[in-house]
Formats: sequence, C-alpha cells, structure tokens
Amino acid sequence: MKKLFFGMFLALSASLLFTACKDDDDATTTKNIVQTAQATSDLSSLVAALSRAGLVDALNAPGPFTVFAPTNAAFSTFLSANGFATLEDVPVPVLQQILLNHVVSGEIRAAGVPTEGYWGCTHC
Repeated sequence: MKKLFFGMFLALSASLLFTACKDDDDATTTKNIVQTAQATSDLSSLVAALSRAGLVDALNAPGPFTVFAPTNAAFSTFLSANGFATLEDVPVPVLQQILLNHVVSGEIRAAGVPTEGYWGCTHC
C-alpha cells in the first residue's frame, strides 16, 4: 500500500504539480486550485472526489496551496488496488484523508520536489 501511494505521489508530483496562478494577459483574473482542476479534463475524478469529500470550499480558500493532483488514471489505479468499483464506494473519511495528503500549505515549485529518498524511502 505504501508503494502504491508513493508511486502515485511521485508520478503525480512530477507531472501535475500546480498552484493557483495569475493569467499573464489579465493580472486581475486568478484561478484557484478547484477552478484549475475543473478546467483540466484529466482531473475530473479529482474534482468529483473533492466534491464528494466536502473539500471544495477548503481549496477555494485563499492560499497559497500546492496540490499534488491525482489524475483520472491515478484514481482508477487506487480504486482497483483497493477493491472499490467507483469513488462512491470509498468511505468519505478515507477519501478526505487521501485528498488532504495531497495538499501542502504554501507554494512548492516542481524543482523543489525531491525525486529520491522522500519520507525516508531508500529505494525510490
């Protein structure tokens, strides 16, 4: 189970690390994390999970936050590896904890994310 979560974390952090940011063309328009996820088709499972877990408002709050955003494929892997057919089968407290484990207070750029030995992992 640890290997699955770490693998998901590493793959997702490498490919989809994002924070809410300003549009260069219009400095008054700022997308929050939820709006950014809603605009990204490969994050539709994340949007559904955030809604089901009741965490949309928490991520709409002023940040900065960094989200290691699980893709639709990551959610599929998690569901099948844990015997769930759909997101609705995952108990809400479990879903909340998994999602909260993907959120860090503050802004972390991709270059600042360790690629080896994270959380004491010696084989990563």
